[in-house]
Amino acid sequence: MTDQEIQKLWNEAVPETAIDMDIKQLIFHTKRKMGKFDRKIAHRDQVEIAAAVGLMIFFGIVLFALPYVPAKIIRHVRVAQAGAAVLVLSSLFIIHQLQKAKRTTQPGDPASNIRQALTVSLEKIDNQIKLLNTVLFWYLLPLFTGIVLFVWGTTRSAFGSVYPFLVAGLYLYVHRLNKRAVRKDLEPLRRKVEKVLSQLSEPNPRA
Repeated sequence: MTDQEIQKLWNEAVPETAIDMDIKQLIFHTKRKMGKFDRKIAHRDQVEIAAAVGLMIFFGIVLFALPYVPAKIIRHVRVAQAGAAVLVLSSLFIIHQLQKAKRTTQPGDPASNIRQALTVSLEKIDNQIKLLNTVLFWYLLPLFTGIVLFVWGTTRSAFGSVYPFLVAGLYLYVHRLNKRAVRKDLEPLRRKVEKVLSQLSEPNPRA
């Protein structure tokens, strides 16, 4: 299979009788899956960034408003302010991590070369695997810390003691969902892209 044939198939993603059926199907399905992957990640990032910006604005306002709240309502103003500050910084960090995960080190235009496009796709997948595998440290723990401090500083009722456990349970569930997404979705997709790259490196690609 020539580079021209491979590139034509990648660009068109339609059946080509002159190209080996197995590698054709691999490229076709891989391109389709990567398109779906890119759209899914883009949508997730938009939602997460919008939520982070909203959180940052809300707790930024709260941070400066807390000293003016009557003392009989707030348990510990300083602790509540610390929680609000942590949540603002956590939101900024979340946005940074999401943007960082979209960066690739491959030069040039991936669309101009099939192998480069697949290499870029592989790097994107690796970035997302790393992102989800470390979600506990860049997403869950920072937010959890801020929430616990804020609730403990603002709540005088027993709810302030129970709420952290509810949040911890929810975050544990979210953490498990992310691990499952890596195992069920990202790792199989990574293997598929690696398989196509391996096939393309052979003189006469065969599945």
